[in-house]
Amino acid sequence: MRKYFLIICCLVLVNSLKAQEVWTIEKCVEYALSNNIQIKQQLLQVKNQQALLQQDKLSMLPSLNAGAAHGYNFGQTVDRYTNEFATDRVQTDNFYLGSSVTLFEGFQKLNQVKQRKVDLEVSEYDKDKFMDDVTLLIASGYLQILFYKELVKTAENQLNATELQSERLKKLVDAGALAQGDFYTLEAQRALENSQVVSARNNLDISYLTLVQMLDLPTAEGFEIESPDLELGPQPELALTAEQIYGFALETQPAIKRFCRDQ
Repeated sequence: MRKYFLIICCLVLVNSLKAQEVWTIEKCVEYALSNNIQIKQQLLQVKNQQALLQQDKLSMLPSLNAGAAHGYNFGQTVDRYTNEFATDRVQTDNFYLGSSVTLFEGFQKLNQVKQRKVDLEVSEYDKDKFMDDVTLLIASGYLQILFYKELVKTAENQLNATELQSERLKKLVDAGALAQGDFYTLEAQRALENSQVVSARNNLDISYLTLVQMLDLPTAEGFEIESPDLELGPQPELALTAEQIYGFALETQPAIKRFCRDQ
């Protein structure tokens, strides 16, 4: 009995540690790029274009076909070798070998291979662009959670300060030092700030659900992101010119590469 109890405790501990797992932005991006269904479809599209290109290249090579056949004829039949009727068993063997090659077809196959190469390059650009889009969406959802977490903290701190002020004002009103209307005004402010806290918490929950859906996770239970400790230092100076930035974008951005390819 004690053995089973220890096993159950270990399972509960493992599930608890798993539920408390904290996701960094790098882990979110890596998980999305590895498990997103649409990205997998893009990868399959690239592999399909690679297979088509390989098939078109192989179609330019000579073809070679060979075969053999063996047969028996029983009963009265015509012997194809003597052209006489035979009543005994006649055995036949057939062998064939054939080859064909296209000498000239108006460069059709060569142009088709070139077109396949372009299609493959475009599909790779589309795949890279889609992966960049998913990365940006994950980063945006991650930052949205951080924003609402800070907003919840700010709203809660403001509400706590107002509640403390309300308690102090209530004592002054009971002592006759302040009018009852001042207390009611502060209570109205406290109610407004309380609604702001509820709204901020709801927005935080929605932002968590949005990121979980983008990651294709089965549930949002136990999902928590890391809040990085950022320190604002001196603003760095821009070391690149506009022309250099434009040239770098032309060399690295798949959307721009695809656009240039289509032109």
